[in-house]
Amino acid sequence: MAALGYFPDSFVQYFAGKACRRAPLINRGYYVRSKAVDAVIRSFLAVTEDKSPRQILSLGAGFDSTYFRLKAEGLLSGVTMFEVDFPAVIRRKLELVAGSVELSRCLSLALQSNLSLTQRFVCLQTMDYKLLGMDLSQLQDLEKLLSELGLDFSLPTLLLSECVLTYVATDSSSQLIAWTARVFPNATFCLYEQIQPGDAFGAIMEAHFVQLGSPLRALHHFPSKEAQRMRFLDQGWQRAECVDMNQFFLGLPFDERQRVDQLEPFDEYEEWHLKCLHYFILVASKGDLCQEEILPSPTALHFNDNGCKLAAQILRPCSVRGEACPSFGHASCCLAPGLILTLGGFGVHANRHGRLKVVRLLKREEYNTGWEATTVEVNSIGSSWGGSMFPSLTPVGCDEALLFGGRHAPGRPCEAVYHVSIDPCSTLEPQLTLKELMISGPKPEPRWRHAAVMINLWGLQFLIIHGGKCSAETVLDDCHFLDISTFSWTKISIRGPKPQGRHSHTASVWGTCMVIAGGLGADDIPLACVHCMSASQSYGSAELGEVTWNRLLLNPPLPPRYSHTAHVMGSHLVLIGGVGIHTPSLHPLATICLCSGNTTEFTLDTETLVKPPMLHGHDSVLDDRAKSHIIILGGGGNCFSFGTHFNPHAMLLELAHLDEV
Repeated sequence: MAALGYFPDSFVQYFAGKACRRAPLINRGYYVRSKAVDAVIRSFLAVTEDKSPRQILSLGAGFDSTYFRLKAEGLLSGVTMFEVDFPAVIRRKLELVAGSVELSRCLSLALQSNLSLTQRFVCLQTMDYKLLGMDLSQLQDLEKLLSELGLDFSLPTLLLSECVLTYVATDSSSQLIAWTARVFPNATFCLYEQIQPGDAFGAIMEAHFVQLGSPLRALHHFPSKEAQRMRFLDQGWQRAECVDMNQFFLGLPFDERQRVDQLEPFDEYEEWHLKCLHYFILVASKGDLCQEEILPSPTALHFNDNGCKLAAQILRPCSVRGEACPSFGHASCCLAPGLILTLGGFGVHANRHGRLKVVRLLKREEYNTGWEATTVEVNSIGSSWGGSMFPSLTPVGCDEALLFGGRHAPGRPCEAVYHVSIDPCSTLEPQLTLKELMISGPKPEPRWRHAAVMINLWGLQFLIIHGGKCSAETVLDDCHFLDISTFSWTKISIRGPKPQGRHSHTASVWGTCMVIAGGLGADDIPLACVHCMSASQSYGSAELGEVTWNRLLLNPPLPPRYSHTAHVMGSHLVLIGGVGIHTPSLHPLATICLCSGNTTEFTLDTETLVKPPMLHGHDSVLDDRAKSHIIILGGGGNCFSFGTHFNPHAMLLELAHLDEV
């Protein structure tokens, strides 16, 4: 992360060993952690500049390089830094410091003359850097030895704990918080760790640390920002503020966020926002420091969650026989009665992870209500398709669809438009053909994460493409019309206020209207708005009319979301899943009356599922036989450093009594 320029730290290399390439998502995760803690440190140093001497006490410091970085910047005038960790960790850190000319040069005095080794403790003393090797739960010894090292409990002090206390037994960590509140009359405590265990991402995060042998012990005792804030107040701290990493990151200056965006190609928005939703930074204060604003001002992401919540709708496993091929970032459609086609995405096939080039088919079994899953190779005509992420797949008619857009890698969009067809007369297995189309007219910019619908306007069929992302990392706000009768991009006059640019949104057909909902805006903040594009009458048989945008006012407003799916059922738009950052947990199902704008949110009954579903990066298809059923296909993602996770099987959403909403 540091080597790529996310965060300036030339000293971490001496502790971290050889740099190795990580996913941009992981680099961003460590960047926002480093940036947040560094912001608190710099704020503390600034507000106490006239109160020297001052102290920083890092609890569970590990191989943190903060002292060396701040020392090199000249920011530790009048400041003494103390670090505490297990003796073995401190001993190894001292070995690394002693073996580095650059690190040793930063210290005020030579190591050997100030190093104390005992069976129980390891200590280092220089003029402004003091290390103590001991167990944090031994509070009596901790207080005594810190005093002997020169810590003055009466001085303004910043206490740091980055992903430390949650690994300690909860009773012991609470005693430590209470002890710090008791012995430091004028101090600030900065805590960075995990929250939100109750959703799918939280369950994956928690299981990851259990597997590592380091369970998050405080996670269920203090599962939210408010619970963490009250924990510190109950233990004697006088003021406590807490923000998640979405709030912190979006509160950074635009230029800084833009700089980070340009460091590496990035397209893991869902996992980035979910990771940031599950980590927080808290600042608690006592004494004179209660009057100081030490936590940087975050972006306000408040949402008044006053919508109507109705009884749970049932989400259960879909009865599927055959080969499972879990994926995310794919596109699905009902190609023919009882036949669902899925193309593209990232997933697992033949025990290998990667961009999927095989076609996945769900075929309704003839004599029951279940489905049979198969994978088939693609017969490409004109050019090799090669698989893509985040394309659109839109049915044209029975046995036909159009595949548009997608990307091979971030910044490498697919330019071709493919005609997808299937031979219904095949007796053995379906024969699928992808044929690259030769299309006339001014082409739209290649894109992915766009929305597409097939709609009848003025007696003609049009594929309408809206929004998305392009290779310049630009979020698009344009709209393009492909005339299916001539396979030509056609210019149509558009009136009304244009919706802001977005990607990862949905487009649905309601009569002769296209309805777009949600999405992620150019500022990387999810949207809640719904816009309808309606067609006017044409002026003559040889002329096309115009279309007009109108915004549908929602009552009450819904939480913003993106990476969801949507379907029109009667006069209702049904939104399924998605990612949001304005509320701790997004209700996974919502309906919007397209006539009135009235909204309703639902919970989901998922008791029959093996694990909580990840309802993003999925696709969904209306069951052509049971109109109140929606089949959810795939979903999941690369969950920070916790591994890649998929919904293992198709799911069936049973919508009951929707007409009564």
